[in-house]
Amino acid sequence: MIPMRDPFPLERVTTDNGDVVALWIVDMERLSSFQYQALSQIIAIHCNTDPLEVATEATVKGGFAINSEWVESIKCWVEGFERGRELADFLETAPPQGTKAGTRAFWEFYSHQHERWIEGNQTKISEMLSCSAFKPYMTVFDKFGFGLRVRSRLLTRIYPFESFLGVNGRPVIEYEVREVKRTERERKNGETTVRRLAGDAKRIKRNRSRDTFKMRLGMGTVLEQSGDGLVEKPSGSSLCRISLWQYVLTGVETGKLPENEVTRELINYRDSLKANVGEQGEKLLGGKHIQGKLMSKVVNLLFQELCKIIPLT
Repeated sequence: MIPMRDPFPLERVTTDNGDVVALWIVDMERLSSFQYQALSQIIAIHCNTDPLEVATEATVKGGFAINSEWVESIKCWVEGFERGRELADFLETAPPQGTKAGTRAFWEFYSHQHERWIEGNQTKISEMLSCSAFKPYMTVFDKFGFGLRVRSRLLTRIYPFESFLGVNGRPVIEYEVREVKRTERERKNGETTVRRLAGDAKRIKRNRSRDTFKMRLGMGTVLEQSGDGLVEKPSGSSLCRISLWQYVLTGVETGKLPENEVTRELINYRDSLKANVGEQGEKLLGGKHIQGKLMSKVVNLLFQELCKIIPLT
């Protein structure tokens, strides 16, 4: 059983047997990474396709459509119950499915639902983001091509940006002399295992402001003991991390981004990572590893762009 938050039946399809079924729509914004992967696997099995293809299509369209018979049970809460009730009320009085009147009535109902539950939320978000205090942030977000939901999530974590800077309005840079251990990293099963070896004393540079910024957006890392080694784990806001991953998957990976110097740097970095192959032509970096590096690059560039504009406003 995969617990979901407020899925609702809306899309009606006709099966090969002629049966009309209501598919349950699960909003992408409501899923954890585990739920996202699990749903991709379930749908891929029943549709005889690749899970990555399912995941990509769901990311582009903003949600999964799943038959309730494919899972053990589906739980929905207030919003899901309300949407389900509205659909049931509609079906009681709607013209027969398959007729012109039925098709027209369904699309009118669908449009009303979309306007009420989806566009209504988007309008509220757009109104809040239009505040004059957020104008410099919107200028930077425009360069990346972030959507409204991504912008709102990022703002809740980084506003005001001045809190990451020093008293002089610049990033806090510190230098320290300490032993820098040599490390051996091994990537296996989507995890990076780190072994620390004896090293030398060196003078190193630490960008405290950028590191704190990355942690706030879910792109920080911590080392946890696992057996004889240390495993690198993500740290910070998981919600922002999911939003950044979706941005990389649908924007950076596909190249569907605004044309400017920031996005060109992202695309060039993406190409350099994918061109990293061994002597036999095998890829040295897996798909998830590349996406993780791209997410980190996005946050680094975002920090640089905000540093250019925020202290000047």
